[in-house]
Amino acid sequence: MTAEEIIQKLGIDKVDPETQKVLLDNLANTVATRVMAKVSERLSDEDLDQLDALIDKNDEGAVEWFVKSKFENYDEFAAKVEEEVIDELAANKRAIEEAYKNGESPVTKLNL
Repeated sequence: MTAEEIIQKLGIDKVDPETQKVLLDNLANTVATRVMAKVSERLSDEDLDQLDALIDKNDEGAVEWFVKSKFENYDEFAAKVEEEVIDELAANKRAIEEAYKNGESPVTKLNL
């Protein structure tokens, strides 16, 4: 999904661009965290140890390669998780709109 599609789906098209960027950045972090949590649920203890070692080395490329090597359809899997997170946020669209109308930051109203 493109950033514009996400902005429309979340109903934040009227929100200032700076707040949109913060929300989208938080969304990306949330998606990455959820993906890794779901990945860890499916890996063996040995695989988790290997993944932890790669993470400790701060080698994002190696981490990405390792995770993708363990999932046949990783990109589809990650896209599905992203869609689930966006759908959850879209369901909370009212909280975003109310926060913006009340002069509050929508970021503080969401669990991102």
